[in-house]
Amino acid sequence: MKNISSIMSISFLVPFLFVVSFPSICLSEMKTDKKTNYRWVLYGTLDLGDYYYDKGSIKKVSYKTIDVWTKRKYSKVGKDKLIQLIKNNNLSIDGWEKLDYETGLVEFDCVNKTYILIKNVQYDNRGKILKDVDFQNPTIHQTIPDSLFDILQRTVCPKK
Repeated sequence: MKNISSIMSISFLVPFLFVVSFPSICLSEMKTDKKTNYRWVLYGTLDLGDYYYDKGSIKKVSYKTIDVWTKRKYSKVGKDKLIQLIKNNNLSIDGWEKLDYETGLVEFDCVNKTYILIKNVQYDNRGKILKDVDFQNPTIHQTIPDSLFDILQRTVCPKK
């Protein structure tokens, strides 16, 4: 049975891995391809997995703010890294061996070139939720040039 500290620790790990795996990735380390797969559009591939955005979810929140749902389909390397991170924090990995993908809601400030993570949900290979995190006080992150977040931000934000 999980105690409150285990739940709090995994709540920290999810956003940590989400933030660490996205912004520091440079174009030189990835292949990009914008092929449509139903509503999900591939915008990057890394050793951690394939990264998509939901073209039907792009929502203008204000004159400068856009929300969009993202998806990461984990590779074997990505799954192994996340499971190892969970193990390193002495948390149970029950069910995590079936990790398949995660979705996240990102809000971009198109004027100031920043973003916040609003929500992150991780699923197993049957679509069962493994972890669901709503970020109550999200941190504002500067969009790093040539990162996956930069590619996505340039894609979803209106052109000047």
